[in-house]
Amino acid sequence: MAGTGVYKWYWGHGPFPEHYHGGVATGDEALALAREHFPNGDFCIVEADKTLPSTDCFDAGDILDRFEDKNIECWGENGFDTPITSAEKRELEQKLADCFARWLRKHGLATGHNLNDIRKTDYFAPFTHAEAANG
Repeated sequence: MAGTGVYKWYWGHGPFPEHYHGGVATGDEALALAREHFPNGDFCIVEADKTLPSTDCFDAGDILDRFEDKNIECWGENGFDTPITSAEKRELEQKLADCFARWLRKHGLATGHNLNDIRKTDYFAPFTHAEAANG
């Protein structure tokens, strides 16, 4: 899985969060926000980039079969009997992947929810009541 290459700071509950919040510019910002959400500690902050979903998910053979099935009245019983080369199929797959990537970006869906490459992690253990009182 590829990442965005844009590193930001995130925070989450516990030493190994299942879900991270944020995407802020600095570790100090992430720390302040994490302390607001988890005033008794037990959180971590990380510097990471987000995952990028792959748009390499199109199979030209399947798409052409569906195209033929949807349009059977156009060609009769023999179907869409036009030879298509492997290069033409690869071109169709690439163009569909490019179009899908543009659509994902347009609608703000171009990154995953998960983190890809984590460069730095700081864990803040739970505070005892005495530690919290002393600040």
